[in-house]
Amino acid sequence: RPILEDESIAKIGHNIKYDLVVLQKAGVTVKGMLHDTLIAAWLIDASRSGYSMDAVALGTLDYECISIKELIGSGKNQIKFNEVPIEDAYPYASEDVDVTFKLWNVFAPKLQSEGLYELYADVEMPLVRVLASMRLAGIQVDADTLEEQREILSVRIDELKADIEKASPYTFNPDSPKQLSEVLFNSKSDEKPGLGLKPIKKGKSFHSTDMEVMEKLSDDPSVTTLLPSLILEYRQLTKLVNTYLVGLKQAINPNTGRIHASFNQTGTSTGRLSSSDPNLQNIPIRSEIGRAMRKAFIPKKGFAFVAADYSQVELRMLAHLSGDKALIQAFEEGQDIHKAVASQVFDTPFDEVTSDQRSDAKAVNFGIVYGITKWGLARQLQCAGDYAEDIISEYK
Repeated sequence: RPILEDESIAKIGHNIKYDLVVLQKAGVTVKGMLHDTLIAAWLIDASRSGYSMDAVALGTLDYECISIKELIGSGKNQIKFNEVPIEDAYPYASEDVDVTFKLWNVFAPKLQSEGLYELYADVEMPLVRVLASMRLAGIQVDADTLEEQREILSVRIDELKADIEKASPYTFNPDSPKQLSEVLFNSKSDEKPGLGLKPIKKGKSFHSTDMEVMEKLSDDPSVTTLLPSLILEYRQLTKLVNTYLVGLKQAINPNTGRIHASFNQTGTSTGRLSSSDPNLQNIPIRSEIGRAMRKAFIPKKGFAFVAADYSQVELRMLAHLSGDKALIQAFEEGQDIHKAVASQVFDTPFDEVTSDQRSDAKAVNFGIVYGITKWGLARQLQCAGDYAEDIISEYK
């Protein structure tokens, strides 16, 4: 404790945010300058496939660390680390310390030479303590509201299962992509007769039934069966139930009544935060179901939630960096930026831009900034690839 709480001693860790949380829960407040070799590795190369200490050590030091699986095993036979004999545990723990220090000695000069130290020291490292505090604080969730929503959706899921069975030539498991593929694409004369639809995309061992395929089939006027649209709704609702309504309820800490998610700085190549254990960022908002689910998140008594957002910060940066006169003018005049871009792209007077055109322009605005392809945009706008390509070139 005296060393950890001594402000004059710097602390170096690999994912030090995790250590801050664990130690705080044990009653130790880590003080002093912090350094994090995980964040340093990410800033120096944001395209790595992984940032675990083992992966970074192998890539940077050409050193293979003792695997945690060697100590605790895996699957049913896995034990907890505190059950590992001390003579096996201490070399593993000592190696962690040694490798982290070696990584810091490589990364510290690199951050300086690549002009990244200011970003690292002034933006990323102070954020570590903020994100650790966010995890410790958590967010209050009303389990009863989640359960009510689960019951409502379960009724609709049962109805969909019955409708799927009616629309199929025989009973099958709608959660099995292989069985669904047979039902949709097998010909009527096959041993397992299907609906004989024309396959759209080949999978590894059977025709694909992914989201894109189901959407194309449900939008195709020549496809008369309701099965693809029923499957789409079924998948959406079962995902909401399993991932969010059941998953979020299980994630509530019984001691605090709150969910303590982890917010990660290094989860994206763009620098945006990601969230895990559980992921709180993908809870839908546009649907009525999504809005109802969000009502389960409640502020502590006497507090309120505040939503704050930079107004189109990426597009303001784009205007500044590109020096584009039309974009700069739109911001200077306080115009609705998505409407202004829609007016340019669709060659429509500003006041006559429809809400659909504005939505399309919004998808284009943010999509192009983040390097969207014509296929990605086509999927988002539900249009032909050539049309999406035209929009991108018009925008540019």
